[in-house]
Amino acid sequence: MPPLPVGEEPGPFSFADPTRLAQVLDSAGFTAITITPCDVVLDAPDDADLVAEWLVEIGPAGAAYRSAPLDGQASARAGAVRLLDRFREPGVGYRLPAGLWLVTANAADADNTPTTGLTHQRPRQDEHR
Repeated sequence: MPPLPVGEEPGPFSFADPTRLAQVLDSAGFTAITITPCDVVLDAPDDADLVAEWLVEIGPAGAAYRSAPLDGQASARAGAVRLLDRFREPGVGYRLPAGLWLVTANAADADNTPTTGLTHQRPRQDEHR
């Protein structure tokens, strides 16, 4: 597995520090930055091999997993299956605890027309039901 990033190195956990995340957004011109920690539970199907492979693929070991020989991939999945067992509800699936940031911020030119084709429309007041 690759080492966790140190300082400002990029990587899957590079925004784990909310202070660093706020600094990156601020230096990009965003204002009114709020970062709220959210603890959530991810529901996954009751298929140990599928869930294990998904977690290995999206995690920091994903690149090493994909380049490993098939027997190495099978060994990694088997290890993940053993670790996942405590999160399994038989017949229901896996309930995986996770932490994430809910981040909101205003773009510096929020009142101007965006220069890209991407926009975010606010719903009209009567659309809030």
